[in-house]
Amino acid sequence: MSGAEARYTCELCRSPRIIRFNSVTRLFDTGHDNGLSLFSDIHRCQDGMLGINNLHVDHNYDVRSFDPLKLPSEKKQATSGLGLPMPKVSEDGMKRIRVTDSVGAGGFRLSIRDKGLDIFLLVGDVKPDVEETVLSITSAKGSIELSLFPSVEVSKYLPNWLQNLVDTLELLPPTKIGLFIDTLRYIRKLDKIPSANFHKTILRTILSSHKISFSMMPDRYVIELEKKRDLLGHDTVSDMTTLLEYLKLFPETTLLQFSGVYPHEISDLIYLFLLLQQEGFLFMNYST
Repeated sequence: MSGAEARYTCELCRSPRIIRFNSVTRLFDTGHDNGLSLFSDIHRCQDGMLGINNLHVDHNYDVRSFDPLKLPSEKKQATSGLGLPMPKVSEDGMKRIRVTDSVGAGGFRLSIRDKGLDIFLLVGDVKPDVEETVLSITSAKGSIELSLFPSVEVSKYLPNWLQNLVDTLELLPPTKIGLFIDTLRYIRKLDKIPSANFHKTILRTILSSHKISFSMMPDRYVIELEKKRDLLGHDTVSDMTTLLEYLKLFPETTLLQFSGVYPHEISDLIYLFLLLQQEGFLFMNYST
């Protein structure tokens, strides 16, 4: 397989994609008698969000077709009208979604069973029927179950990070699958330290960034930010000023759309906006 490559054009962002395969690239059987294999291409797509296309590749590494992965846009009610827990839902009644690229997802190999969305999401080369889990997490109301399979080192703080993730997913409206992958990357960078309330805010903001807009305060920010350059740092103040100037020109821009023009991870972008909100230069509006 060394040196093989596949080429296609993403229909959403119109960018030409070149996928290079090597001896460790994992292709998956599609489960059909057509000789095609499955591979997930994770890349920055529309509005700067991570897009995931599942490619159907033949034995010559030609892309015969591909499917952009999407999560459902609505949830079922998490509880019955009597306030009772949801009945247990079997995996068989759920839509199965696989993301083959565990490296692009922070190195995690895991599964998530979401009863509110009726999906069973597999990340990496997970075989849930034959593999033993190293960690199992259930959300506070019981509608989301996460299973971690042998992959990343399980630090003493990782269970708490993943608990915060599933609890946040349970409370929020449906997120985008690319934003979910972004949260896994964020957790992987920080899972050696305790998860504080600030980190929970970052998780929540990443997962709902497609719903967040801004209200700017009166426009004395240039003078006020200059006063904070020594405290916050030259680069940070320069980035904050750039974001406010952009928002002044395009006031309808959402947080997710900002990620398309800001050249860093979405978690870094969120950190800057939280600083701007803390300093009173804007408000972040979380719509549902």
